[in-house]
Amino acid sequence: VPGHLLAGDDPGGMLWQYDQTGTPDPTFGTSGSVVLGATPSAYGNVHPIALRAVARADDGKLVVVADGAVLGLPYYESDPLSLIYRLEPNGTLDSTFGNNGLVVINLLPSGTGPTPRSEV
Repeated sequence: VPGHLLAGDDPGGMLWQYDQTGTPDPTFGTSGSVVLGATPSAYGNVHPIALRAVARADDGKLVVVADGAVLGLPYYESDPLSLIYRLEPNGTLDSTFGNNGLVVINLLPSGTGPTPRSEV
């Protein structure tokens, strides 16, 4: 069964896909890896600070969950965010999911977070 490896680094994260022999899968991203970097959202440009989980759906698409923050703000000034990415089997973002492949969830109780800004 092919596998995945998650790695996070500020301001982004990397996802590798390996084939059944343990070799990076050349059909996935660039030489078997995809970088999840800063992405426009209603909260501004958000980025993953820690990739937490990956799962493959029955249609072959990947769902990646990450802790996130607003790019350019110190962690203590950014609301805690969950970022949910959906990728095509080849590693590109699935444009039919959320906002071009990304859903952002503000983890603060309703009404206590920032007012979403217009799309960047």
